[in-house]
Amino acid sequence: MRLARPLRRYEPNMITYILNALWPSLCISCDEPIDEPGLCRTCRGTLVPAADVSCSHCANVFLNLPGPSPNYRCGRCLLVPPKYHQCRAAYAYGGALRDAIVKWKNHPRPEVGNVLSRLMLSQLDAKSWSQRPHDTVVVPVPTSFRRSVKRGFNPAGQLARALARELDLECHPSVLTLKMHLQSSRGLTRGQRRHRVAQRFTASRVIATKNILLVDDVRTTGKTVNEASRALLRAGAARVDVAVLAAVPDQA
Repeated sequence: MRLARPLRRYEPNMITYILNALWPSLCISCDEPIDEPGLCRTCRGTLVPAADVSCSHCANVFLNLPGPSPNYRCGRCLLVPPKYHQCRAAYAYGGALRDAIVKWKNHPRPEVGNVLSRLMLSQLDAKSWSQRPHDTVVVPVPTSFRRSVKRGFNPAGQLARALARELDLECHPSVLTLKMHLQSSRGLTRGQRRHRVAQRFTASRVIATKNILLVDDVRTTGKTVNEASRALLRAGAARVDVAVLAAVPDQA
C-alpha cells in the first residue's frame, strides 16, 4: 500500500507572506498598503507623544512649549486641581491619529481598535505609567446607550479591556453609568461642555476603597474624566488615575 504523502508544514513567516500578498494590510489612517496592521511610515511620522508636551497633572497638551517639559504643571491645575490624582495621555490628538480614531468610531473594525490599543500601551509603558498596584481596577468612561447601539461598541471600553489584559488587572466596564443621554460635544463652547457633563455620572459602590484607572479614548477639555472621577470618589474609590489614548491640544 502506498502511504499518503504528508502535508507540507509551512513556516509562519511564509503563511504571513502569502496572506499579505493576497490581502495586504492597510494603514488604519490613510489606507495605504503596508506589511502589517498599523500605520504607514508617513502617518507614524505625524504622531506626537504627549508626555513631554502636556501638563503632568491633567494631560492637557500644549504644542507651543519651548521644549520637552515632563514636569510642567498648567495654570488651570494650579488654580483648580482636578478630582483625579493624575491623568496621562499617550499622544496629542491630531494628524493621522485623529483620522484613524474618527474612522474607528464611525466605522468600527476590531483590528483598528487593536492597533490603537497597542499604540496607547507603548506610550504608557515608555513612561512607566503602566506600573499600577495589582489591586487597581480598570474602568472605562461609559458611552450613552444610543451611541453604543449606533456604533456597536464603546471605544473607551475596548481600550480599557486591552489595558487590563496587558497589566493583568480587573476591568469593570459597568461600574460607571450615565444618568441621561448626553448630546454630542461637537461645536460646543468650553462652558457648554462643562454644563453638559456636570453630575451626569453615577458609580457603583463595588469600587469602594479601590484604586481606579479610568480610561477614555480622547480627552478634549478634561471635563468628562473629571466628572467621572468625581462620581467614582463619591462612591468610595480610594484614588482615581486617568489614561487616555489622545488629548486635544489646548487652543488658548
